[in-house]
Amino acid sequence: MNGNLTGLWLGDDKAIYYIRHHLGKIWWIGLSADSPLGVNEFHPGVRFANVFCGRMVGDIVVGEWADTPRGGMPQNGIINLVVASDSELRAVSEVGGFGGTSWRRAEMPTRINVTERVAEFDRTDSKRGRVYAETAVVQGVVVTEPSVLDGDIVLSIRPDRALSRLPEVPARLVDQPLRCRIPGLTGSAFLPGWKQRDGNSVLFSNGQPVNGDVVVVPDGSVRILGRRVTPGTEVRLSGFLSAQRGELEHRAEAQSGDEAVLLGPVYSIDIIEPIARGTLTGTWAGDDHGTYYLRQVGHTLWWMGLSHDQGRSFSNVFCGAVVRNGDGVEVVGDLVDVPLGARQDASRLTLVSAENTMLTATGGSAKCWKKLSDNSK
Repeated sequence: MNGNLTGLWLGDDKAIYYIRHHLGKIWWIGLSADSPLGVNEFHPGVRFANVFCGRMVGDIVVGEWADTPRGGMPQNGIINLVVASDSELRAVSEVGGFGGTSWRRAEMPTRINVTERVAEFDRTDSKRGRVYAETAVVQGVVVTEPSVLDGDIVLSIRPDRALSRLPEVPARLVDQPLRCRIPGLTGSAFLPGWKQRDGNSVLFSNGQPVNGDVVVVPDGSVRILGRRVTPGTEVRLSGFLSAQRGELEHRAEAQSGDEAVLLGPVYSIDIIEPIARGTLTGTWAGDDHGTYYLRQVGHTLWWMGLSHDQGRSFSNVFCGAVVRNGDGVEVVGDLVDVPLGARQDASRLTLVSAENTMLTATGGSAKCWKKLSDNSK
């Protein structure tokens, strides 16, 4: 049993675990799944998403775990594992109510080309000549209140280009309100809609699936999970970017009446309302455009970080010690990528925060994180 444990593992709780074996330690991201290996879910981990760090002592792994704000579980604890073989792990003791007791190595499923699925979903592609870019992240202010049109939620936001990821789009096309479409039903397991369920639903603040909880009130306004998104609200949306053919090639002869850039289908929306509660727990955005789910447990900070493309570029775990430093805090710990994403780096980070709504770091790929919303679980 001298092999490397890095890879994809399936727990007897039916969750999928992306394990990284690095310098004598085991790190993982564990995501709930309702289909085998989560292959039929756009958003695995909506019921629970946990992180783990453990130290190898012979064939025993002694470690701690914590649920992150993405998912409905607010637990944490200690779990010790035995490496039964290079393809089997078993829990020998645990504190905190961890649901899994054994894990077996699994093959990585084939990645779905989601961009192709977007083009198939949007039938206007052949009529209007749209070109699809990769996933985008748009942060800005709502300028038109959301409404429901043909089952989809539509709204416009004014992007903050400095905080947004809009690949290949000329500045003149985003220096105006950006139309956004949140689909109701997509008819696809690979594209979420707000009327769809759980891992195939659009996510709202703190990574919670909408699950059809959208109400159109008599004045025409829309409430998502009981929340009205009014003009002036600061939001952050993730989705797929499209434009009329030629726009992404910076076409000089484009006329002002041409179709503008469209963000849609949108698959997640966060209302930005950071609250400093004396804890770092919440949903955060990195200046690498990733989304980070932080959980502070006493003097320990955990996070699960996912890149803008659903974690395909990078997915990481952080575990660090929180200490008071004057009027703020300092966090020193390790950041390790797991094989959900393509990048496989590791680094030591020192983070500082003066107000619990912003973190800055001296190392790693992201240098600054800003709190999007609070989660007190």
